[in-house]
Amino acid sequence: MNQEIEATFLNMDYDTVRQRLMQVGAKCEKPQHDMFRVVYDYPDLRLDKIAAWVRVRREGDKITMTFKHRQAETIEGMKEVELVVSSYDDACAFLEAIGLVEKARQETRREVWRLDECEIMLDEWPWIPPYIEVEGPSEIAVKAASKKLGFDYGAALFDSADGVYQEYFDVTRTEISTVPITFGPVPDWLEAKRR
Repeated sequence: MNQEIEATFLNMDYDTVRQRLMQVGAKCEKPQHDMFRVVYDYPDLRLDKIAAWVRVRREGDKITMTFKHRQAETIEGMKEVELVVSSYDDACAFLEAIGLVEKARQETRREVWRLDECEIMLDEWPWIPPYIEVEGPSEIAVKAASKKLGFDYGAALFDSADGVYQEYFDVTRTEISTVPITFGPVPDWLEAKRR
């Protein structure tokens, strides 16, 4: 499996971050675009029990099918295997044919910049403030890019989106990973759990 080396910075103002990115010579590789994903597990949620999941994601110009496994909440704790596939619907049908079931549907928006060896992703998820992910080939590269952008590396989060949601809502990972996350009103039950 490949290692995902990524740091997440919460509560970011995109206009300020874009100015910093341009000041340090970063290039916008992909303007903001919508992304759609379906997250899968077995009916008994055995992947959830080991902090793993399978997803199919439409990323604007490409479609990926990914197995992700969070082995630790550290910068090197996420492992993944990702394939580029030709059909979103066929990838979903394949997973369902082998016994996986849809766990949740999610909508997000993303803008991708390149700074040195790193990708800087401006992520917008429903119901929470915008955040930034800095992903690179090593922790040294991620730290260097974060420093150039003025991010407080000591405040970085090393987690997936469900961990980000836990910063804003008093929910378990299973609760937030099984609710449809779409650009619309916050479900009443979730709003009642806002921190």
